[in-house]
Amino acid sequence: MNHYTTTERQAMKILIVLSLLLFPNIAYAGSLFFQPFSGTDYALYGLALTANSADMLTTLDIKNMPSLHETNVIMGPHPSDAVVIGYFLAVDALEGAIGYMLPPVMRKTLFMVDIGVESYFTVNNFHIGLRFAF
Repeated sequence: MNHYTTTERQAMKILIVLSLLLFPNIAYAGSLFFQPFSGTDYALYGLALTANSADMLTTLDIKNMPSLHETNVIMGPHPSDAVVIGYFLAVDALEGAIGYMLPPVMRKTLFMVDIGVESYFTVNNFHIGLRFAF
């Protein structure tokens, strides 16, 4: 009997994919992992932080639209400003830490995927009427 919600199943799929991407590379830990960021890595990480910040600022506007709710289950349907800001700060720090641990090619992929995903969320937020909230 399957008692998992759709969101829980999606989260499990994401964890499985991440595990498959990360764990086979541990054998090369000495030569591939924990390499310093290149100039390109810093630029991509900066763009990822910018995309995350844009998503955060539009997410903060949800409190001004009672008919809307947050779809991120970690934050809940009507998160406070502190929850939203804390969540995005944690995501930004975790992304930097994971990026540092990954080989350079995978690091760039992580940052580029995040830029695309967060940009999509921000555009969607604007589409449903949310704006930057300060």
